[in-house]
Amino acid sequence: MTRENQWVERYFDQVADYYDDLQADTADLPLLPADRCLGGLMTDGPRKVMDLGCGTGRLTLKLADAGHRISAIDVSGRMIEACRARLANAGRDEELAWKADVSDPNVLAAAAYDAVFAIDLFDYLGLGMVEFLDICFRTLRPGGKLIASFGNGLLPLFSLDRSTSDFFRDHIFERVPFVDEDTRVAVTQTAKGLLRCADDPPKDHSGAQGYEADKQAGVARLVHSDLPRQSINPLTLADVLARAGFKALDQQFYGYLAVPPGLRNAFPRANDEAARQMESHWEKDWRGTFMAQRLFLVMEKIGHG
Repeated sequence: MTRENQWVERYFDQVADYYDDLQADTADLPLLPADRCLGGLMTDGPRKVMDLGCGTGRLTLKLADAGHRISAIDVSGRMIEACRARLANAGRDEELAWKADVSDPNVLAAAAYDAVFAIDLFDYLGLGMVEFLDICFRTLRPGGKLIASFGNGLLPLFSLDRSTSDFFRDHIFERVPFVDEDTRVAVTQTAKGLLRCADDPPKDHSGAQGYEADKQAGVARLVHSDLPRQSINPLTLADVLARAGFKALDQQFYGYLAVPPGLRNAFPRANDEAARQMESHWEKDWRGTFMAQRLFLVMEKIGHG
């Protein structure tokens, strides 16, 4: 297990007891497009499906209720306990969920599944997009579907905060053929000075059930901002997928921001009301390339192996 995965395991072990409470406001967002594709999997009867990074099992149970033959794994043992409890409470076999590291090459059998779900997994996986797609390619049968969500790597162009200056530094100014390195550094520093919007505040766990008790007990904690995070560039997806043996069947944006994060505290109601409208009507709008926090993809394995 990589050091990054150890941090991810520790964080989600910490929050497992109140994870659903933490996600109460946004928990259904990634499942909305996932729900839409469940019916399509059933056209020829129940499918053999793997839920990677199953968490507390919200999607796992939905898949089981839809009639599929489910397996589910997560790197966090506490999350698996919560997933098993949810399955057992619904009268499902809790043994279909177990603790495992997706990056372990011995975990997933070759050509074993008709569909793989990976909702909010790639962000924390510590693998590049090519490596992630290769894992999914190997475990899918020919024509199998990969249903996954990803962070939008182009959101910094809209967020107007520290991530914007980091984006220009890492992806723009590093590639511009400036006459010398001193010029590159000067341009980068000047651009950083132009972006003085406040960063989005860290996610507040204080309202979640169980958090205050842990805090009073002096439990050493990680916070969400401590975790390694990664995202993808929507504009390069087609080429990356083709090289990995996949084709995109559907792409939807979600988690819209109506205003940059630094302005949300000043205009909370305006942002929330507009974002809900955008969520409903802008799933495929080009503005999602910059204004949506996440994107949802349905991909099909077109290569053999």
